[in-house]
Amino acid sequence: MPPLMIEVVIKDLRQLQVPLNKIHSEMFGLAQSGSPITYHKKQAQLVSRLIVLALLVLVILFAGLRSGWKLFGAMH
Repeated sequence: MPPLMIEVVIKDLRQLQVPLNKIHSEMFGLAQSGSPITYHKKQAQLVSRLIVLALLVLVILFAGLRSGWKLFGAMH
């Protein structure tokens, strides 16, 4: 089940006063402890951080190349 769908269903179940320990969801991947919402928020935070880090590396790389950095030694 897609993470967004899980979050919506859990939110609806919580509005119906279903306790979190009675709600079960499954997704493919590594097992994590905690509630499904907590797991998905942590997963989304990790993906966001990786994207920001990748973009930062690219910005530094392109800035360096524009300022004259040579990659992999002098290219002829």
